[in-house]
Amino acid sequence: MWTQEIKFFYLTIVSCLSASSAAEGVPVRLSGSTLCSGRVEIFYNNTWGTVCDDNWDINDAEVVCRELGCGTAQSAAVSASFGEGNGSISLDDVDCSGSERSLTECQHRGFGTHDCTHSQDPGVVCSVILPKPRISMIPAGKVDRRSDVSITCSISPQSQQLLQGEFTLKQISGSFSQKKLSTTNSATFKILQVDFDKDGLYQCEYSHDSSISTSDSVNVSVTVFLQQPSISVTSPDGGLVRVPDGSEIISGYSFVFTCTNNEHYPGGVFNLIFYGSNMKHTKHTKPSVNNSASFSFPVADFGHDGRYSCVYEITLSAGTFTSPEASSIHIIIIYSIMSVLRCVFLPLILLLENIALHYYYKVIKKQKSDKKENDETDVSRDEEVEAEEEAVQEIE
Repeated sequence: MWTQEIKFFYLTIVSCLSASSAAEGVPVRLSGSTLCSGRVEIFYNNTWGTVCDDNWDINDAEVVCRELGCGTAQSAAVSASFGEGNGSISLDDVDCSGSERSLTECQHRGFGTHDCTHSQDPGVVCSVILPKPRISMIPAGKVDRRSDVSITCSISPQSQQLLQGEFTLKQISGSFSQKKLSTTNSATFKILQVDFDKDGLYQCEYSHDSSISTSDSVNVSVTVFLQQPSISVTSPDGGLVRVPDGSEIISGYSFVFTCTNNEHYPGGVFNLIFYGSNMKHTKHTKPSVNNSASFSFPVADFGHDGRYSCVYEITLSAGTFTSPEASSIHIIIIYSIMSVLRCVFLPLILLLENIALHYYYKVIKKQKSDKKENDETDVSRDEEVEAEEEAVQEIE
């Protein structure tokens, strides 16, 4: 009776003294065949050592499981149930209440003080709570078809014991699945030359034995990034005039737009886009031949005035993909020289001709009037002369 009380008092004194001298948070590990079950070992004085199973119970196991982030204790093993260790025996007569943060905070004889052998090495079996994995993807967002994707699964474990699991990358609605054993806290999966069958949501699973923890999902959205095409305009019959604001086309002349690109996706079409009267609509669609298509307008009229652009479009199994629009060309329809002559100068000439004829006839009329007056004056004078001659004759 006195012997046990003296032993208990001795352990209490030694435990208090050792707690102040030992470093808090001494690393603990489980040596066994599973993630969170095995022989208990602690790292002290630069070496791993075992513990003696004197007084070892579920409270001691609870502290170990919590310290390792392995959930709750299922059982406390004794008598080297997980095999005998080797090397030093670091602790003996460990007595935990179950609320301690680490095994070294529990009462014990002191580091390196014991009266047992490795046949008394204790162990624990924990419930195992795996951390939730994180998932990240490069590149983020949309992924260009036939490019490579890198997806990384990672965890933030509470102890080194959780770094021995297996990562699995799964396509939620597809057949893709890859596994990687990890001795670190992450695993990176490469998906090379992605195609539309790799499109969808992906998740990481972190597992050990029958325990599995699943991450959130990332979306691999496979698309086709098409190059921006270029657009040019010509006039086969010379009706094109380059100006700072765009290109002038003489009314009545022909003009041709040519859309080109260097796309690696053959079999697509070019759409010529027309912006006029604040409305946007597709004017023409033509298949791409040798990475180009031409759109001809035989006779320019003022309804063609506006901005023109083009896009390249390809239809694949996953849908239709469209390139960015080419830089637009502003087309300005102008009158031809002959039209200007006909519409401006000809009426002016006719007006001047009418004015000239008007003055001409006015002058002729005046001349005739003046001649008539002169003739009448001459007749009157002749008559006066004759009257004077007759008067002279009568006097004689």
